[in-house]
Amino acid sequence: LGYNGNSASAKKVRISFWVKSEKPWTGNGVRLAVEGRGRFGGSARQWSPYVIPSNSEWKQLVYDFPYPTYNEVSVLIQSQGSGKVWVDDFEYKILEK
Repeated sequence: LGYNGNSASAKKVRISFWVKSEKPWTGNGVRLAVEGRGRFGGSARQWSPYVIPSNSEWKQLVYDFPYPTYNEVSVLIQSQGSGKVWVDDFEYKILEK
């Protein structure tokens, strides 16, 4: 996600995706982070709550956050636990301009 273009004027955005695991999950689950890096250094990271993946159905993680006014923004998906997870239908949407 770059800071140029439509995203540069956004006040609030939503990132969502669906997650499923190969077997019953042990551990905290899966979460999303949005990290912004400034033009002159420095960074900040915002974390979503964890979602516990299921091996029987897809679960959605939805995270709304104020768009950071940084030069560059990265999205990280972190899993804490053991096993395989699948992520599908990743979506980025501007909610407020």
